[in-house]
Amino acid sequence: MDFVEQLKSSIDIVKVVGEYVRLKRVGATGRYLGLCPFHQEKTPSFNVNQSKQFYKCFGCGVGGDVLKFVMEIDGLTFPETLKLLAERNGIPMPKRSTYDDAESKLKGALIEMHEIAAQQFQGALRGPQGVEARSYLAKRGVNQEMLDAFGLGYSESSGQALVRKLSEGRFTPHRRVGMVRFVPRATDVSDPQRIGKGDRIWRARDARRRSTKISQFA
Repeated sequence: MDFVEQLKSSIDIVKVVGEYVRLKRVGATGRYLGLCPFHQEKTPSFNVNQSKQFYKCFGCGVGGDVLKFVMEIDGLTFPETLKLLAERNGIPMPKRSTYDDAESKLKGALIEMHEIAAQQFQGALRGPQGVEARSYLAKRGVNQEMLDAFGLGYSESSGQALVRKLSEGRFTPHRRVGMVRFVPRATDVSDPQRIGKGDRIWRARDARRRSTKISQFA
């Protein structure tokens, strides 16, 4: 039995899905029903079959095994899904330092860059340059507990601090992976307009609490 099959046989899909969806047992056949997490519905059509270890929504048509469910709902790659479920269930992963498929490498780099950006912006909010932003947030009733819970931060006005920080490491070609965007202007078509420049910032996290998105708010 390979590791994928071993992992699937060690996990109960009802328990995994139940962490995301409120399920109700239907009859004595090991079938569970709930509202589909992949589309809006008022009448439950999302079925989980415990005996066969698969899920199926008769509303939108999605279906699959436990691995596919976690991949879809958490937006993870296949290797990331294996690692997440293995860690959650205390199952040792095969000895392998990294997964070297292109998608996992790119996503890993993006997550690392977002973590660096989040730390940079949070530090800026706490520092002297964040005085005005802290005052603004205080007026809106945002306290320190909320700042920590939502990972709020501040991007200094020049927009260069993060670029310099990323360039110090292995992310010199940061433009290629979406951290910097270029917006053409009539006077200078190469003038960079960096996301988050002079803005209040918040971050989103994935199921493993890694930063996956840096966004502005007004």
